[in-house]
Amino acid sequence: MNEIEHIIQVLKNNDFFLVTSHLNPDGDSVGSQLALVSLLEEMGKRVVIIDEDPVPDNLRFLPQSDRIAFINSKLRRTEDCPQVSLVLDCSDLERVGKVAELVKETDLIINIDHHISNDKFGDIDLVDEQASAVGEQIFDLIKSLGYPVGEERAISLYTAILTDTGSFQYANTTPRTHQIVASLLKEGVSPSLLAERVYRVSSFPRQKLLGLSLATLERSSDGSIAWFRLTREMYWQSQASPQETNGFINCIGSLQGVKLALLFREREDRKVKVSFRSKGELNVASLAKHFGGGGHRGASGCLIEGSIEEVEKRVLAVARQSI
Repeated sequence: MNEIEHIIQVLKNNDFFLVTSHLNPDGDSVGSQLALVSLLEEMGKRVVIIDEDPVPDNLRFLPQSDRIAFINSKLRRTEDCPQVSLVLDCSDLERVGKVAELVKETDLIINIDHHISNDKFGDIDLVDEQASAVGEQIFDLIKSLGYPVGEERAISLYTAILTDTGSFQYANTTPRTHQIVASLLKEGVSPSLLAERVYRVSSFPRQKLLGLSLATLERSSDGSIAWFRLTREMYWQSQASPQETNGFINCIGSLQGVKLALLFREREDRKVKVSFRSKGELNVASLAKHFGGGGHRGASGCLIEGSIEEVEKRVLAVARQSI
């Protein structure tokens, strides 16, 4: 029995599920969760969908996005505990944050992911490094169960794949990616409308924050590394939230001569979130792993304790050696 067959058996034989994904949810995590929850409910199952952080503004148009509870405001433990947890788009269980406490209370953990650094934390691990997004894996699960995708699930899955492939520009885009997308378009997805919703609607605080952060932009003497930062003071000045920073790092990845782009985001808990993006052969997953993180060859991240100045110095020292 392969992993998908095992998962199908679990889905059919259980009645109550918890679905979750990583901190600071993005298009793949939100879209994949919504499509999976829709599938489970069509199967007649009960589902709760809980993340630590709220859905970003630019993804709230997705069908049923208001179903996602976030732990800081709506979570309530009950005696009626879900039997199975489905954890999506997480290379390790710590990436779900506080929701991990609930995940560990369930009888079974299903880990569905596509990161090369996944540590196989589930009782069942469906990890496909060739998938461009978890959205591809949920598409396969829907098809394997014999259910139609339908327009609403297609919108969620298209958004998942669109965002995790960088609008089909990243190296993780494969012929199969385009085959799946072609199927989603046949369900009534409008690429132009979704691109408008995801990428071309931005709040004033977000743009203000982007301007403040880009003012800190620096690069190495040879121009191969570029980096910038987001401080707590900038969040206060702009009145933007951490959830509004998705995509910021892409603003410097296109700089001529840059092989490695870095974004340092200061958090309230004296930790710094570091995002890595690369071009060419540089494997930033191994760079992130050096600091306890992980991800993909071209896009990874980690969380490091310390001041933003200390973390920046440490990461740049290692980064310069990797170029």
